[in-house]
Order: sequence, then structure tokens, then C-alpha cells
Amino acid sequence: MTPKRTHTDLINTYINQIHTDINLKAIYENNGCISFLDLLIIRKQPNLEIDIIRKPTTADKTINFLSNHPIEHQVAAVRLLHHQNAFPPTNTKEETKRMRINKTNRTK
Repeated sequence: MTPKRTHTDLINTYINQIHTDINLKAIYENNGCISFLDLLIIRKQPNLEIDIIRKPTTADKTINFLSNHPIEHQVAAVRLLHHQNAFPPTNTKEETKRMRINKTNRTK
């Protein structure tokens, strides 16, 4: 272990001893990348790129609002589309991927 990690581990251990019901885990950078929640943060000097980590079960399809699905599912599909438009991709790779998905959904 490097001294930097040892120092981080000591701080992490100290914080976890303060309250036993909360257990924090240190996450280290690997090859210039670190995952945080549903994001992959990539360090490319002088900037940071953020990529959304999607679960492998995501089908990238939406429900037609005029379908016979429950209204909760239809509203969730509309919210997803609204969220994707409200928060545009941070890089061209993600933008291309999203445009391909949206084009596929419109043709169905």
C-alpha cells in the first residue's frame, strides 16, 4: 500500500468508528476512472468527463403513451425522456449513443 492509501484507510476507519450503523467504503481511482453512484468519472487532463453507467438490463426502449400499460409505467417513460432532454450528454460518444437509441424508438 502507498502512504496515500494508508492515510485514506486511517481516515475511513476513524469515520466508521464514529457511528456503527453507517459504514463508509473508500473508492479508489483505477486507470483514471472512478465510479460514483450511476456515473463513471474519467480524468482526461485538463478536464473531467462524466459517463452514465447503465445497467446491462436496460433495453433502451420506451413505452408508447397510447398503449394499454399502467399509467405509472407510461408516466415513467415520459419522465425518462424529459430527463434525457433536460440533462444533455457531456461528450460526443454519449450523444451519438443517445441519438441512435432515440431514432430506434421513433421508428417502432
